[in-house]
Amino acid sequence: MFGRSFGLWKILLIMKKHFFALFLPFLFLALAGSSQDNMEVHLRQCQFFAPQKGTYVETYLMIPGNQLQYPRNQEGKFQGAVEVTMYFEQDGQVQAVEKYNLKSMALEDSVFVQDGLVDQRRFLLDPGTYHFKATFKDVHQPELTHTITDTVKVSAPDQQQVAVSGIQTLENFSQKEEETQFNKHGYELVPKVTNFYPKGSDKLRFYAEIYNTDEKLGDEQFLTTYYIKNYQSGKVLDEYGGFQKMEAGDRKVLLKSISIEDLETGNYNLVIEVVDQNKTLLAKQSFFFQRSNPAQTSDYSTKMAGQDIENSFVKNFGKEEVAYQLESMAPIANARKTRQIYQLLRNDADKETMQRFMLRFWQNRDPADPYGAWYQYSKKVEEVNKHFETPQRHGFETERGRVYLQYGAPNEIISSPREPGGDPYEIWHYDQLENQGTAKFVFHDEDLVTNNYKLIHSTANGEIKNENWKSKIYNTFPGDDSDMKQGKSGGQDHFGRSADEYFDE
Repeated sequence: MFGRSFGLWKILLIMKKHFFALFLPFLFLALAGSSQDNMEVHLRQCQFFAPQKGTYVETYLMIPGNQLQYPRNQEGKFQGAVEVTMYFEQDGQVQAVEKYNLKSMALEDSVFVQDGLVDQRRFLLDPGTYHFKATFKDVHQPELTHTITDTVKVSAPDQQQVAVSGIQTLENFSQKEEETQFNKHGYELVPKVTNFYPKGSDKLRFYAEIYNTDEKLGDEQFLTTYYIKNYQSGKVLDEYGGFQKMEAGDRKVLLKSISIEDLETGNYNLVIEVVDQNKTLLAKQSFFFQRSNPAQTSDYSTKMAGQDIENSFVKNFGKEEVAYQLESMAPIANARKTRQIYQLLRNDADKETMQRFMLRFWQNRDPADPYGAWYQYSKKVEEVNKHFETPQRHGFETERGRVYLQYGAPNEIISSPREPGGDPYEIWHYDQLENQGTAKFVFHDEDLVTNNYKLIHSTANGEIKNENWKSKIYNTFPGDDSDMKQGKSGGQDHFGRSADEYFDE
């Protein structure tokens, strides 16, 4: 699919006499335009990598529809069209070219015009530096034109290193299996061509791909965090962002939406970071955008700075101890707070900032007795460390420790240290989890040495699910465990294997 390019328009109708431009050209023209241009055009580019194929450049185009002519077509309806030519040239040779007419929808009434003609194209290109040129001309008024030129450097990720693609911002996205030029991995992604978010545009939606985590990490899981930071000051805005734990693979997808309803006017970067289980930064990508929200102000920094720690229980914690406390709180923190904790630790925040964060965290959980809430939790952390600690990790850093702290003690733990042809595993049963009823967790010890059991399957909402989890325990290929309940797979005797029985109890 990457050897071709595609076109589609997004249909948005408004009354012609009420049309006005929401965006100023200098805010979002990603490429250079000619001084002779008299057509308004907005264009962005983003690079992705397709394993076994190579790097492809996606172009996202939006042409406001109110400037076009809409004569009648052969069916008697009103329709505008723009002649578009794009090409990538290298050493005097054209390496990729597209020339086509981008048409509006056919309209019944000329009082209505199409708000924006939106188009997306894909160009498969070898690594190198290219001269890019795009020209645009209204088919029905040839004097209305626009030319864009740019130098584009195409690169391919090092196969031995983790990398993040460009960040594609979106107007919206939805699940859709049908193949279109806007479709990726089962989702239709309608591009947002501008980087300007006015008041009322309150969602920052984006798509990115993460490459080569399997080559770098093997079977280890990794963490992808995303957040917004102020462009001028570099300050990370703790309220905006989140994280997602992922299984390693050659290409992993990050598709997210951040509410920016309360984000004040300013210049910002959206940042994506990939870290391993030791919190080592593996890859990073960013996208610059502008926000206009005049009535909104942020008071988060003021609240944090004004937090009184002098007469609180956190005052006596030294820097190393308070850092340990923050890390141990991550299993019960929500996505935003967890990301804030990791940000404080990675940035080596000062002791007072971490103390204020810790105090505020426990005040939010129990305003009447924050110390009591922390003390009870600290006892659970001690218990988790005692039972689940490994040579490399505290107990609360392990999968079993995290589940225990997040959901509480299970009603039943079935431990199987040795079965014929299988690795050690545990199955935890919960009779009742909040808002979801019963739940089961399956943990697997694949190295047989460190006591670091990994979660490989769960029925709980938001946890990892793998219907072929038994193949990990019994070292079979996915699908080979279909008749384990009958005691055989591939003609071999599997007497003594009890995972199904333990799971179904």
